[in-house]
Amino acid sequence: MLNYADIFDIKRTSLPISKEKLQKLLFKKTMMGYVQCQYSNLIDTLKNICQASEFSACLNPNELFNQTNNPFDKAECFIQIEGTSSCDEFVNHVVNGEDDDTFMNFMTYSETFKDEITALKTNVIKNYLWNEHNVNNWFEEYSIKLPYSRKQEIVSDFNSFKEYVINGNDMPQFIDACDEGNKKKALEVLSHNLVKKLEKYRSELENHINNNTRREAMVVLKKPVVNRIFLLSNFAAQCRKEWPKIQFTALDKRSFESIGLWN
Repeated sequence: MLNYADIFDIKRTSLPISKEKLQKLLFKKTMMGYVQCQYSNLIDTLKNICQASEFSACLNPNELFNQTNNPFDKAECFIQIEGTSSCDEFVNHVVNGEDDDTFMNFMTYSETFKDEITALKTNVIKNYLWNEHNVNNWFEEYSIKLPYSRKQEIVSDFNSFKEYVINGNDMPQFIDACDEGNKKKALEVLSHNLVKKLEKYRSELENHINNNTRREAMVVLKKPVVNRIFLLSNFAAQCRKEWPKIQFTALDKRSFESIGLWN
């Protein structure tokens, strides 16, 4: 868990949010992934998919390539399945911490989004942490050596407070000296407004979900449905003979190995 000073640091892009809040914000989206098997297991794998309420599938191009070149369990068939994802993998990947002490980092988001985070943090500090009581605590607890006139300037003028405290080296000490109730309320407001920001920048959030999904080795798809079946071409004749009703696409070795690039 980041400490208060880290969260209220306007130069950092981390903000508090629970996994539950993020999960509620996310939509259940339809996705397609691949299930690999050897030809001898094709029928059993198809039956398992059709009977399952959820099934693990792969979208990671590197992982799919590795599956076609695994000498111990080399893929001979790829079954493309479609289902819904609750984005659990994404939530677990981006939200750090335990229980209520959780946060999310937005370092890889757009500059516009990060500018709004900076503005949000600044506004919350101004409205919930910047007050005479907290400034007095800071001066007393850390024996701040500033003239009385400068202290009054910091108390009465937010721009001065921003210059000397927020943008200075003493911000961690100031946060530490702030009233605990003030800090908890500020965290609540940050978390609440972060949800609004994520709703506003939903397209960015979706892009990050998609990118994360493609990095995961496997994702869980609920209510899976078989969409297409791909076989190595050397199994095509055998499949037509043994299972004439199965519709499939036969691929040469090169096309079969590059199947992950089609996503």
